[in-house]
Amino acid sequence: MKIIRNFSFLTLSQIGEKIFNFLLVIVLARYLGVEEYGVYALAISFVGMFGNLFDGGLNFLLTREIASYGRNDALFFRQTLLLKVIVGTAVFAGLIVAAIGMQYEARVVYSIILFAAATLIVSFSNTFRAVFMGHERMEFEGGIAVFYRFFVFVGVFFLLT
Repeated sequence: MKIIRNFSFLTLSQIGEKIFNFLLVIVLARYLGVEEYGVYALAISFVGMFGNLFDGGLNFLLTREIASYGRNDALFFRQTLLLKVIVGTAVFAGLIVAAIGMQYEARVVYSIILFAAATLIVSFSNTFRAVFMGHERMEFEGGIAVFYRFFVFVGVFFLLT
């Protein structure tokens, strides 16, 4: 029964995330226009190429360790956060250097810096999601995922209006 419940929560959260992402693209394309949406797409794509490096698989490792052992959660969590600070800072700096090295115009570089910072913050928040997944509490993991997408959608909507 627990498997069906967890599967249901994750499926519903994935559907919710996709709906909010779809609405976000529509809102952004409508309000930004062709040129500004192009800057947005370039910055998101550029940061997205390096997005997995922010995490480095540490969330999967944390989930596995918590699910396997069920103890020392705080120790694993602290170690994961420490590694993410080190790796995330290096990747963030590398993204900035790469963006400047590619000689993008200033607003593109600023957009890349903004999205890289947001990706770094999301990487840290995903560490909490990994803890919930390790404890097989998918209702929290799914709720956090949908809340995050909703928060991004509402935030962008208010920034644009």
